[in-house]
Amino acid sequence: MTLAGPYKDAKTFRDLHGAQWFVHEVSGDTLGGGRRCLLLVSAEQVRRLESYPADWHTLAPAALLQLPHASL
Repeated sequence: MTLAGPYKDAKTFRDLHGAQWFVHEVSGDTLGGGRRCLLLVSAEQVRRLESYPADWHTLAPAALLQLPHASL
């Protein structure tokens, strides 16, 4: 799916259980300060990654879901 505006680099996919995920980078200011991070958002959970590969958008969905994260 191609998105416009601030989410133009976002990635969407469904996992093996059918859950829809929306993945995008956000600035630290957006979340109250701190470093830029990657958010993985589904209807059931939100994951925040402060350390992630620069080429995250090229990773397969399964690889994205396996990255170490903090649940919000």
